[in-house]
Amino acid sequence: MRIVIVGGLGYVGANAAPALLRLGEVLIVYRGSPRGARRAIAGYLEKAGAELVKMDRVSSEELMRLGADVYIHMAGKISGPYRIQWESHVGVLSEIVDAASQIGARVVYTSSTLAYGRVEGMPRGSEVLEEERHLSGERRWRSHHGRTKAEGERLLVRRADEVGGRFSILRHGLVVGVFPYHREWQAIVRLSRLGLYPSLGWGVNYTSRRALEWSYTEAARGSLDGRWVHTASTYAPYSEVARRVCEELKRVSCRGIPLGVLIRVAGPLAPSWSSLSAVWEGVEQGYVFKSRYGVPRDSSVEDLVSSLVSWLARN
Repeated sequence: MRIVIVGGLGYVGANAAPALLRLGEVLIVYRGSPRGARRAIAGYLEKAGAELVKMDRVSSEELMRLGADVYIHMAGKISGPYRIQWESHVGVLSEIVDAASQIGARVVYTSSTLAYGRVEGMPRGSEVLEEERHLSGERRWRSHHGRTKAEGERLLVRRADEVGGRFSILRHGLVVGVFPYHREWQAIVRLSRLGLYPSLGWGVNYTSRRALEWSYTEAARGSLDGRWVHTASTYAPYSEVARRVCEELKRVSCRGIPLGVLIRVAGPLAPSWSSLSAVWEGVEQGYVFKSRYGVPRDSSVEDLVSSLVSWLARN
């Protein structure tokens, strides 16, 4: 199997690509020059056996020249102007679908639980399985991130016939795994070094590395064709996960720093283009995402954070 990942030099790619290498060749398409954590991820994935391919502009013509059995869209932006996020989540996907439709390849789209939006009449705390009709009913989005991810999903569903129905959508929660360079994890890691953790009063949908590997492997094989899948493997209080990471690293009891009031004040005021707006959207949404398609669940918070803690202990 030949798998082309577009935008795989990020947090999701670092945690999913090694498992995909067990299925065959993996080519990772990227733009620009990898810096910081992305440079480290590039080295890590090359060492694992992936081939890196630089493109100044991702186009269907260039993607077709690479050839693929499966194209996986992993390009993503958590913040930035609407047009920039749209280009990453929708424009690049359109080029992938154009290429896949010409050579008969499968398409896997990396989305987010934020794409689900807030459904009119559905209260916070509701347990949510995948909807029967894609994003049906009245829905609202706060952040550019959630809105453009939903627009990417709709584009793929609308063009499903062009790829012969060989597509799937993976809606991730907050990913837990190696190379935790995202801001939400960096805050926890830095405080953990001091024996502290952020104490917030809400739950979060998490996707473990194991669930991530399972979902991309099954999607690449075609087992999830025609489906939009919630990959969340745990719903847990944010503070409990942060405390567990701290105590696993320090091997002592850690002290919580109450930050909930600050986030509750700043969150509603955050502009739609910001990462804080996306964070607050998840808090406002308040749904517990589960899947009807066999996504592996974590047995405990310790199980959820095991890959993250192991990586931090070595780095």
